[in-house]
Amino acid sequence: MPAYATDFTGNYSTTVNSSGSGLLINTQRLAPDLQFTLNNVGQTVSSDLFKIYTNETDVGADDLVGQAIQVGFTFTSPAFGGVLDGTTVGERSFFGLFQNGVVHWNNGGNAVFDFGNGGQLQVHLNDTSFNFGLGGLGEGIGGSGTVKANFTLNAISSAAPEPATWAFMIFGFGAAGYSLRRRRVSYGQAQAA
Repeated sequence: MPAYATDFTGNYSTTVNSSGSGLLINTQRLAPDLQFTLNNVGQTVSSDLFKIYTNETDVGADDLVGQAIQVGFTFTSPAFGGVLDGTTVGERSFFGLFQNGVVHWNNGGNAVFDFGNGGQLQVHLNDTSFNFGLGGLGEGIGGSGTVKANFTLNAISSAAPEPATWAFMIFGFGAAGYSLRRRRVSYGQAQAA
């Protein structure tokens, strides 16, 4: 593995509108945990995070009002975290003939999380439609949409020097110290004579 590789281990959680007014949302996790390695700046890995769906049968007036959705990320290695917010809403077109739910993420679905000493991980979540139906919603998980995450390494954190670098530095400090001590001893002997 390259010396500049960054291993990421973490988890995520979702918060959705699951009761009350508005389009009632359900999710089903697809990725149990997050674990991936990024070797170079600009490298991206993708993961299907969860299915999103509703059990409602049609888009009512209250479903046309956007409701909050949130995905929280907690990484344990390296230790950092962050949240992406968005909105879920029901849509109707052609006098209600076509209906579906949709999730839109704030900031285009992009967030940048800082970790370590200058490291940055960009997370992108895709907008998606779900439960498309004719004359009503295609209810249930069978009509779900998939929320996918792309993780891109924007910057590598400055790491501790490698063992060979440490050895070279210690040798250099030792040689400099020996040289200074030798001069002091030589200078002291020259004054005594």
